[in-house]
Amino acid sequence: MEDELADPYPDFDKLIAQAHLLLRSGQQALAERRLAQVISRLDRGEAEPFKPYEVLRLRATAAALALRGERAEALAALARWAEPNPAAAWYPLEHDPAFDAIRATPHFEALRARYRAHAASERAALEAMRERGEVPRRPARSAESPRQLGAAPRAAKPSAIASPSSSSSICSGSRYSTA
Repeated sequence: MEDELADPYPDFDKLIAQAHLLLRSGQQALAERRLAQVISRLDRGEAEPFKPYEVLRLRATAAALALRGERAEALAALARWAEPNPAAAWYPLEHDPAFDAIRATPHFEALRARYRAHAASERAALEAMRERGEVPRRPARSAESPRQLGAAPRAAKPSAIASPSSSSSICSGSRYSTA
């Protein structure tokens, strides 16, 4: 992991996930050191190639701060991140385990309520467009159709997963061959 921080363009999300795993496995000191390094690099602006993507830096900073237990700072960074584009906030606000420790706070609930209100207004606008005939209606969803945002994930179908001992795999099976 130390080599990854030496990279001039590290994958901060990956480093934060690794730190989270270290915390969960009881390696508190190593996780704290890793999170401090990540936050320091993000704060110093070493994510220069991501300047156009400031929202990504803010989300990474919020996750790292939340994992370190810096609740107020994490919530402030999370609010700055979610404010310009609430549509992008759905996954972290609903599912990202980095935010588990702050998920039950009133401030986090307010952010989640703002996202949900935005999503509801977008759905209402889409329905109005459908009523006016500007957007076609989709066929009714079946159990096999993609899930709605915030819904529980479906279990993978066993037939969709190739076993290591099978003669064909997803990549090398005849279904994808050009011969």
